[in-house]
Amino acid sequence: MMRELLCVQVVLACACGSQKQPPPKNEFEAFERDYEGETRHMAEILAMNDNEVSQATVEATIREGWRSVFIGPSGVFIDRKLVATLAELEPKHAQLKEQILANERVLADFNAAVVLDLDAQPVKVAIAALRLFTGREVFVFRRKIPTKDRAFAKTPVCHFEHKPAPPDADAPQLSVLLAPERILVALSQINEFQEIPDVLDHERDLDKLGTVLREHKTSSFFAERTDIELAVEAGTTLDVLAAIELICKAGFVDLALLEPNALTARPTL
Repeated sequence: MMRELLCVQVVLACACGSQKQPPPKNEFEAFERDYEGETRHMAEILAMNDNEVSQATVEATIREGWRSVFIGPSGVFIDRKLVATLAELEPKHAQLKEQILANERVLADFNAAVVLDLDAQPVKVAIAALRLFTGREVFVFRRKIPTKDRAFAKTPVCHFEHKPAPPDADAPQLSVLLAPERILVALSQINEFQEIPDVLDHERDLDKLGTVLREHKTSSFFAERTDIELAVEAGTTLDVLAAIELICKAGFVDLALLEPNALTARPTL
């Protein structure tokens, strides 16, 4: 039960414990320290709700560590081992996909999961990382920088089926493009395009994007569909992950990550 709960959590920030430790060797070691703190915190919460977890279970969870995939500035960690650098994401794409699948077979009782610590990386790195999960269903989480009033929290990006799902030849396709200074949402076949300009300080208008996506999901075109296309021309890794979260929360869980020129409806105004 404890491990199942932890499989869908992202730890944000604190090195808990009274003993002073040497600085972490890399971002994954830092994450594991936070994972330990979050594990103990969750055990305390369960105990307060009369669902006490044995100390042995807590310690076993901590000892085993984060066994799923973690991708950060140093590269790809699978089963707690660094297996590729970020520069090798594309050259080793097929090999990494095989390693991820093999790891999931070992962790057969848990949902496939990846933690991304890529906020400071170029967008193309996040896209290459997400494409390791094409054609699969996976929980994706973003590791965040702590705020002064919050030591840690849990924020799953989304749970999605990350694979192309071409529509019927006569059905419109919904496409989202993160473009410079705006988000463009396009509907093929009927040539409908909607612009969502960035707001103050060049931030994406995510509230408006969420509203537009929900409106499309309740329309006659997409009430029974879950497929959508996403491409990125400009922005940050945070922009990409925030857009994916909104897309999946709106019900479009069949997500195709494409190059801008490969979108069915190339959004232009």
